[in-house]
Order: sequence, then C-alpha cells, then structure tokens
Amino acid sequence: MKKKYLFIPLLLFWASSSFAQEAQLLNIEAPEDIVVIQKKFYPKSGRFEFFFGGYAQVNNRLLTSFGGRAHLAYHFSERWALEFVGLYQGELNKDITTNLKNQYGVDTVGFVTQRNYFGLEIQWSPIYGKLSLFERSINPYELSFSLGGGIVQTSDAQSVGAGSWGIGQLHPLNDSLALRWRVGGNMFVANGKQNLNGVQANKSLFNYTINVSLGVSFLFPGLSE
Repeated sequence: MKKKYLFIPLLLFWASSSFAQEAQLLNIEAPEDIVVIQKKFYPKSGRFEFFFGGYAQVNNRLLTSFGGRAHLAYHFSERWALEFVGLYQGELNKDITTNLKNQYGVDTVGFVTQRNYFGLEIQWSPIYGKLSLFERSINPYELSFSLGGGIVQTSDAQSVGAGSWGIGQLHPLNDSLALRWRVGGNMFVANGKQNLNGVQANKSLFNYTINVSLGVSFLFPGLSE
C-alpha cells in the first residue's frame, strides 16, 4: 500500500514537469498570456435595434449625393430580423454637371435621381466572430446580409417601387451599443426627362444606387441582471 501512495505524488510531479516543458516550448511565460474567448455579449433575440448614421452614394458621376438613414429592426432570433429602413438623400452638382450644361447644352436636372427611400428588409446574420487588435484586446463582430423592397421618391417627385440589398458589419461596444457600417443599394425604374438643345424626351430608365453608411446601433430593452 505504501508503494502505491508513493507512486501518486511521483506521477503528479512528472505531469507538472511535462506541462512546464510544453509551456516553455509554446513560449507561454505567464498565466496572463492565456486569453479566454468569452461568449457573445451582444444578445439580440427578442430585442429591438435602432440604427442611425451618415450615408453617401458612390456611383453617381454627375452629382455628389449624401444624406442620412435610420433603421428600426426587431430580432426574432440571433440570426433573423425584420428591419424598417428609411433614408433621405441630398445632392450637390459636380464640375462635370456644370460643364455639360454650359458647353453642350445638356441639362442634367432632368435625369432621375433618388431622393427618399422607405422599405422593409429581412436581415440574416450567419457569421459571428472575434478580432484581435494589435494583440491587446479581442473584439467581437457580426456580419449580416439584407434583402427587401420599398418605395423610392425621385428628384422629380415620382414614387416608384424599388428593391434593396445590403451587407453590413456590427462591432459591439457593450450589450446595448454597437458601431455599424453597411454597403448596399437600391434598384428602380423611373421616367427621366432629358433636355438637349431645347428638345425634351421622356424615357423609362433602370436606375441603381450603391451607397456606404456608417453609424451607431442601440439595442433595447436592456438586459435584466
């Protein structure tokens, strides 16, 4: 029996020595070098999300288009949500717009552009992960995809149906606040009026926008302790 009891501490000593050797090979110098990846701390199921931010259209060659947007979503689960989307877009002329009018008589005021959009989208968030920044902290992120439709109001007060899509990423700061960016667009068909040397022509044209948004999301209600 004494031999058996003597064997147990020898076995424990051998195990601790082996772990120390492996830790040295893995360059683990202290317990603080070991990082524990926590569970998701931005739960969304059964909560509302309000997002607002800045907006810029990147594919308009004639005008500088920018504005703001706001979303209100309800999350049925961690992956699926239904989101109401609204945006307003303003415009400034580019140099090429002024040159077309002064030198060639082309008035671009008649070209149809998006002014407002209101719609409903289905949001799917299949990817959740964590990023390490400069080996100092581990920060979670979430990648989502959106698809839907709504109504576009154009610069000449037409109201037409439109489709919408979006790809976005969420970077939580705590369990109710996050930074959010999104790349998306709208697609619609509207009648355009072109004025060329005093002659007007109406034409139904397919339009699409590509935009980039950056803003802040709030989740509510808050989590109970």
